[in-house]
Amino acid sequence: MVTRTLATFFTDPSKTPVFDSPENYGLEYDDVEFPASDGLTIRGWLLKGDTDRVIIQNHFGIQACRAGYTPDGKGPIKAWSDPIYFLRLSKALVDAGYTVLSYDMRNHGESDRTEPALAATGADEYQDVIGAVEYISGHSDYREASIGLMAICMGCNSATIAFGADGGLHGNPQIKAMVGVQPLETDDFMEEMRMPRFLVDRVDDKLKSLGGHGLHAGFLEHVSAIDVPTLVIQNKNDPYANMDAVNAYFDKLGSETSIDKNIEWPELEKARFAGYDHIANHPESIVAWFDKYMT
Repeated sequence: MVTRTLATFFTDPSKTPVFDSPENYGLEYDDVEFPASDGLTIRGWLLKGDTDRVIIQNHFGIQACRAGYTPDGKGPIKAWSDPIYFLRLSKALVDAGYTVLSYDMRNHGESDRTEPALAATGADEYQDVIGAVEYISGHSDYREASIGLMAICMGCNSATIAFGADGGLHGNPQIKAMVGVQPLETDDFMEEMRMPRFLVDRVDDKLKSLGGHGLHAGFLEHVSAIDVPTLVIQNKNDPYANMDAVNAYFDKLGSETSIDKNIEWPELEKARFAGYDHIANHPESIVAWFDKYMT
């Protein structure tokens, strides 16, 4: 019973309502849907800026969606006490001249569910990233646009795997830059919570028995396939991050292809969600990174 409860606690994204709207920020937008590379329907907003530069923005899991994070409905113990509004980041990008495709990853928000409806730490969600890129490159208004990837936590894992996957993003000439925020494997997260390894292994086995992928997406093996300038952002005081893994991620960037890269270590509150709140409210370096490589 404990094992199953933990398995769903770390992978069940069912309480991720789309709680905010572009209308609250004066943004012009369309509600859109597109197929992931495996055919699952993904839904989001196309926030309209210039047609020659598009940012594809996802979110962290399992408590978030394209709108960000709301503590409402998350039970008595909150990961973060206040809402995190990712539309603030989106608006900053639109104000800088970008169109933004902001979408819910599968099993989150308004996107379609799989069976079982469990988050896979990127092992399935990478297909959403590929689908988003294909949607933009096939759109009549954006076929010639430069594309940037704004990839957050599980979204960063997903984008990373998308570069290394067969038929994925490696070598795509439209993709010009990426910002990756706080990449993390779920089993590392559990160990940083001081859970004993035997319990982590039991949860992993339980997830697989339920039809999921387990706790380990293996995204680090795909980092070397990233072939665009990449900025990594990681809260230096994040108590749940595996800092060795974050450093390994950064070190492997450009190991196949020489690329520009940088890592930022903002010193924030000792909470994982502080990093997500930070990028929503302080997007300046993100906008500057995309401006540098997508002009």
